[in-house]
Amino acid sequence: MELGAGVNVANITGGTFAGKFNATGGSVTLTSFVTGAGADTVTHQAGALNGNINLGDGANIFTHTGGLITAALTTGAGADTLNINSGGNLTGNILTGGGNDIINLGLTTITGNIGSAGDLVEEINVGIGGGLTTITGTVWGDGTTVHIFSGGLNQDGNLNDSVLFEEEATLNLGAGFSINGDIDTDTDLQGTLTFDGTGTVNGDTGDALLRLKAIDL
Repeated sequence: MELGAGVNVANITGGTFAGKFNATGGSVTLTSFVTGAGADTVTHQAGALNGNINLGDGANIFTHTGGLITAALTTGAGADTLNINSGGNLTGNILTGGGNDIINLGLTTITGNIGSAGDLVEEINVGIGGGLTTITGTVWGDGTTVHIFSGGLNQDGNLNDSVLFEEEATLNLGAGFSINGDIDTDTDLQGTLTFDGTGTVNGDTGDALLRLKAIDL
């Protein structure tokens, strides 16, 4: 199913969807969007998409590269990949269904939580392609690290995972929030941690051989 430019309304009220869904423009309103058990591809490139999105138990790929999604996005039991970048924003929580999911975030603003205390995310990559990632909400990782690339991360919420600077970038922690894990870098004198007010790091920050570039208080 492909929805082109213009104001499109897709009301899926029951059952499952298996195959490819491409929304390339305009506004899409979903009462419910559920993919089946196969390996499905879902792409949203522009316009507004409203409604809950549930990916089935296959190894699904969800890509959002423009416009605003206002929805709860939930993955299934399979190893899903979520790609959100190029100015595509999301207002709603991202919840995973227990699979080894990968969340790739570039230039985007996520207004909502990623994971939960009982739903830890396997891998989160932010700042991809030089795009600044902004997360306004709590991040729950499973301890295998949030990877920060050149675009950097504005984190306005608690980050419950360790952090690794993969490239030169800035991690800005909003006032009153905490990072509950270690902050490391894979290259000496790489990565800047900035506190936008009072914040807390409950973990180590770099080490003797691999130091951060700067910590700005």
